[in-house]
Parts: sequence; C-alpha cells; structure tokens
Amino acid sequence: STQELVSLNNKLRDAYGEIITRTNIQICTLVDAIRKKMNSFFRVSEAISLLDLLQSAATHSIIHEGYCAPKFSTTNTTKIKQGRHPLWDGGVKGGGSYIPNDTTAEGGKLLLLSGPNMSG
Repeated sequence: STQELVSLNNKLRDAYGEIITRTNIQICTLVDAIRKKMNSFFRVSEAISLLDLLQSAATHSIIHEGYCAPKFSTTNTTKIKQGRHPLWDGGVKGGGSYIPNDTTAEGGKLLLLSGPNMSG
C-alpha cells in the first residue's frame, strides 16, 4: 500500500542520513589522525624522493660508462673532473664529440651558469 511505501521511503531516507553522518565522523577522525602524523608523512616522502634520486643516479651510471661516485670531504672546495651534462651521453648531433670540462670552486661557493647550449 501507499502507506507502507511511504514508511519504507522514510526508513530508507533515515538510513541514508545515518550513513552520511557516520561517514563524515569517520572521515573527520581519519583527517585528524593524518594531521597529527603529517610531519612523519613529509619525512617519509622526502626519504622516498631521495631513494628515487639515488636509484636513478645508480641506474644511469650503470647504463652510461664513465660515471663515478662523488668523494666528500670537509674542505670548502668543489672539484669536478671531466664533468659533462648527462643529456650529452647519447652523443652529439652531426657526429661531433663532446669535450668534458674540469671545474674547481674554492671557498664553499659555486656558481653554475647554464644556457641554451648547456655552457659546453
């Protein structure tokens, strides 16, 4: 009957409202928990980014010959021997060759200039 359908519709509407209310409570609880741990999420994200960088560099050094691991020291000197841009490892157009550059910077400061031709 119509009265039964109205009653069922009201129950359905009430149940739907209860689902929405409980869902909102759970979402708010989850958001609060995430906010409390946000600093940890950022640290984990930074660690994953660093691992991705290291993995990419390691893979690139395996694929392309001539790469080596950097040596770190406590001096304020940066030395790059036979440095080259990784994009040039595929070769130079027209069959030319790329000439690597040596760079030395002392005093803890280094200015890197780059341009359309990668300053090479």
